[in-house]
Amino acid sequence: MATINEKIKRAEPGLTKKQLSIGRYVCDHIYDVALMNAAKIAKEVGVSEATLTRFVYAIGYNSFSDFQLALRKQVQKTKPNDPLRQIAPDGTDFPTYRDVFTLEKNLLDEALSSIAPECFEKFVGTLLDAEKVILVGGPTNHYIVEYFADYLCIFKRDVTVVHQMNMRFIGELGYVNDKTVAVIFTYARYPKEAIKIVDALYKMGVKILAVTDSHASPVMKYSSQTLVTPLKYILNIEPASCAMTLIHAILIEMYKKNKANIKNQLKNYESAIMLSDMFEWKDYDFTLKLD
Repeated sequence: MATINEKIKRAEPGLTKKQLSIGRYVCDHIYDVALMNAAKIAKEVGVSEATLTRFVYAIGYNSFSDFQLALRKQVQKTKPNDPLRQIAPDGTDFPTYRDVFTLEKNLLDEALSSIAPECFEKFVGTLLDAEKVILVGGPTNHYIVEYFADYLCIFKRDVTVVHQMNMRFIGELGYVNDKTVAVIFTYARYPKEAIKIVDALYKMGVKILAVTDSHASPVMKYSSQTLVTPLKYILNIEPASCAMTLIHAILIEMYKKNKANIKNQLKNYESAIMLSDMFEWKDYDFTLKLD
């Protein structure tokens, strides 16, 4: 089967000048384009979305969705020359904190352009419908999963965190059913332990939702739904703002889709907080401003 690059090459004689510019951009930035929606691609090339749609038709696809799916399948089978997209620390006197903040801001913009609204809403809906949620972090993304679990457990009754293949996890496998959903957070270089956990869940028939940095991620073959939050490294320190922001958005969307029940859960949580004497500031209730 012809690759997208080959299809573009074959179609070149019949493409307009603007369509040719789209084709060049796709071929030159194929791993970046796989993370973009139609609006972002059109903006980057400097064309209209209508021109992008006509380009997609011209190279043999029935819709942008078909083109995007084929593109993502293609990049899953290959690896970019620089999968971690690492950059060197700036050697000038430019403040380091500005370098890091700029990197995180750029990654947030990139993630925002890669997440389709319908995919996000479906992801959230699946979490809401689940009776049991298993959060998988593995040895390197445990902190992200723990952050998610701290808040999700207020919204959902049965939330389990798994970081390794141990007796506790094997025991959990005995309680999964068709209403169980697993959410894995995994980023390059993709810890084997996390993939082993997902493989075991997948073989038990558990629906896998993935948050990862690339459509070339090894978790893609297990995932029925995926949200991509791209990464770029300076040292080996993993930028986490995209993952944390996505979690924030997921939780708020869960509330918006199920206001009455989750507001009641939040009220119970606030009451328990007051009884626990956990905080110095005791007089603020987060549910008071909720409609």
